[in-house]
Amino acid sequence: MYSKKHKQYFTWKHECSLVQPGGSRRSPRSLHPSHHRLKLNPRDRRILLRSGSRRLDMKRTILLFALLLACVAAAFSQVQVGGKIEGFSLKDIEGKSKTLTDLKGQNGVVLVFVSIQCPVVRGYDERINELAKAYRSKGINLIGIDSNITEPASEVKTHAASTWNFPVLLDADSKVADRLGANVTPEAFYIDSNDVLLYHGAVDNDRSGRNVTERYLQTAFDATLAGKKVERTSANAFGCSIKRAGQ
Repeated sequence: MYSKKHKQYFTWKHECSLVQPGGSRRSPRSLHPSHHRLKLNPRDRRILLRSGSRRLDMKRTILLFALLLACVAAAFSQVQVGGKIEGFSLKDIEGKSKTLTDLKGQNGVVLVFVSIQCPVVRGYDERINELAKAYRSKGINLIGIDSNITEPASEVKTHAASTWNFPVLLDADSKVADRLGANVTPEAFYIDSNDVLLYHGAVDNDRSGRNVTERYLQTAFDATLAGKKVERTSANAFGCSIKRAGQ
């Protein structure tokens, strides 16, 4: 594959013992390629370029494959609809630890990821409060979770006390958001009394609240309370991205 001259170029550093005419040894400096460059012909130069290009392509392929595996692993590590939610413990705005068991009502719980800064969440404040009030008496508790590292606990406490009528938990390291696969605010996860995820996604289909035609979360509640299967188990959540550490 390589010419004789090409092979010599690759092995120059192993020839430090070559003897010059007259018996004297060449110094390592005199053997350095900056002093004795071998001129490669066009064919050998193309071979070198192709070889380097192949190595670069291989590195890129390995990197892309590793990223793909990481994405697939993350997707499968997140709970899917129909799967069971593992228990967790988070502190509320008063500093008291709460578990999933503590939070559930007789007919389950809905976890809604919220933010005190997100304008989309602010547009949903009234609707979420209405859902919390209407279904608390029916055995479904609505719980807010703030997983934004950019929102201090003291500010979340002040905002929650003046804005929301439901408990709010602090998930500063995003461990629950990561486990469930929550990415935006607001994003809802409706869990039944047996810890099975029944619905995941948007609260409804309209950010402004003026043109709501599909009430995804409320429909899931009503189906469960009527003893029926939840027909629509997911809808794309939209809103502000959750601000995680390192982002």
